[in-house]
Amino acid sequence: MTIKRLRIALFLFALLIRVAYTLLKLRSNGLERGYDAGDYIQFAEFMQVQGWMVEDISALNLHAGPGYPWVLFLDMSLSGGNSFYLSIALNVVVSALFCVLLFHLLLNLGLNRNISLGAGLWASLYVQHLRYVPELNKETLVIFLLAFVIYTLYQRPEMIKFRMLALGALAYSYLIHIDERYFFYIPFLVVFMLLPPLKSGVRNAMLFSFLVILSMIPWLYRNYIVFERPVILTERTAPFTDKLLGYESPANPYRQDPISPYQRTNIPVYEAFTDSLIQGYELKSKGYRYLDLMKEGIQNADTPYTQGKWEAKWSEFKEMYKPVHFQGAYTANGYRYQRPWKAASNLIYGLQYGGLLLLLPFGIVQLSRTHRRLLYLILMVIVVHTLIHVFIAYGLQRYRVPIDFCLMILGAFGVQFIIKKATN
Repeated sequence: MTIKRLRIALFLFALLIRVAYTLLKLRSNGLERGYDAGDYIQFAEFMQVQGWMVEDISALNLHAGPGYPWVLFLDMSLSGGNSFYLSIALNVVVSALFCVLLFHLLLNLGLNRNISLGAGLWASLYVQHLRYVPELNKETLVIFLLAFVIYTLYQRPEMIKFRMLALGALAYSYLIHIDERYFFYIPFLVVFMLLPPLKSGVRNAMLFSFLVILSMIPWLYRNYIVFERPVILTERTAPFTDKLLGYESPANPYRQDPISPYQRTNIPVYEAFTDSLIQGYELKSKGYRYLDLMKEGIQNADTPYTQGKWEAKWSEFKEMYKPVHFQGAYTANGYRYQRPWKAASNLIYGLQYGGLLLLLPFGIVQLSRTHRRLLYLILMVIVVHTLIHVFIAYGLQRYRVPIDFCLMILGAFGVQFIIKKATN
């Protein structure tokens, strides 16, 4: 079978799996419209009423970027309703395309068809990607866009054509408008492009940066109108820019975030809550996060306690990267209870994701011998992503899933390494 037919066959197989899973999920549980999905829907509805800028944010729940609400807004505009079938269909297609992208990337890197196709099939059945397809959430788009950006930049600088560089910059621009955390990648991506040969790298880095900055101007203008100060992408970046620019008042005066144990200054309150819950008191305090989870943990004989600073970071790291979860655990400085997974989840995640972890060291060795430049890029993604979520955001499994494609690449090269060792 030709490579072209293999791509088509892989796409159709991945598409079929996703259509079947989505129909089964929606038929049994319906479309989730609460939690994050509810905030995205509200933002899209505000766009319908106010226009794309959404200047009145007094009742807006979401403080993330506009990238995914734009999808829902376009869906509602085209369909004339809020069934969101088009948005789910987009998830199905984009997730299937990711499998083909991985297959194509591995072929271009010199892996044989069997290993490359095996990786594509692995991705097509990867449950931690599948689970987000029937949801009105950003994960599926983030997974594809991040992988596509890496795909456009993995080549040597002198081989990158302007068309691919522009597509990569546009994909990255849309990615950071979906989730502003990926904006922290840009200095590292620029440094990567400046690696030898330097002449082409400077050109590529300048073009990439220019296109990204240019694409940010419309929403930067919108933020200046709404917040009356420069705010990069979303209000969640304001604490960083406000310090630099000398603003002392909050960017969004309407935002009343609940009190959280992620801020260590709140720990004495959560220690008092723990004592009350142990004594059997019913807590009715409003505006405090994770009290129900703390109660559940105590009922499961898993009592919260204040973790040291580094113990807390280690807990966040483990929560991101663990392949199985048989017992409950705590993050958020010791006060956010993480439930143990179901037996099926432990089995599937342990085999699929855990298998990638086992292949990781072999893949690093093999990639260091054949594609050292790509290895630098992959390790940069993994390290930066980890630092962001362990030290700035939250260390959750859900936030690790977008970089699992890096493990799939390393896993494929790990298989190549093992085969070579076995056949020598």
